[in-house]
Amino acid sequence: MITYHYVTQRTPPAPFVMLSLADPNGTTTVRDIPAQVDCAADRTIVPLNVIQAFGLTASRVAEFEGLGGAVVQLSLYQLALAIQPLPPTIVEVAGHPDEPFVLLGRDVINQHRFVLDGPRLVLEIG
Repeated sequence: MITYHYVTQRTPPAPFVMLSLADPNGTTTVRDIPAQVDCAADRTIVPLNVIQAFGLTASRVAEFEGLGGAVVQLSLYQLALAIQPLPPTIVEVAGHPDEPFVLLGRDVINQHRFVLDGPRLVLEIG
């Protein structure tokens, strides 16, 4: 089991995990990327500048509806994503130009058992 403590510098505190991201071939890897666990998101969102650092080409474009019902079109990219220290899986993520950090969606969350213990400010993955 992996235990992450909530990021308490945020108000309110929020569950974050550390990721490793790589291009699908595994030739370029970036480690220690913080990601906020977002169980309301059906897909993982990655800041576009992080994706651009890999030099990836979009596989397609999809529509997303966010807070307040705003609909945006975002490009999708294939990335090897790992919640540290778990092994990576290939995930189709959306690149967002205005998102400051990774939002870890249910496309990744549903591959694992997540337990949010709010009173203890702990997230357990196992």
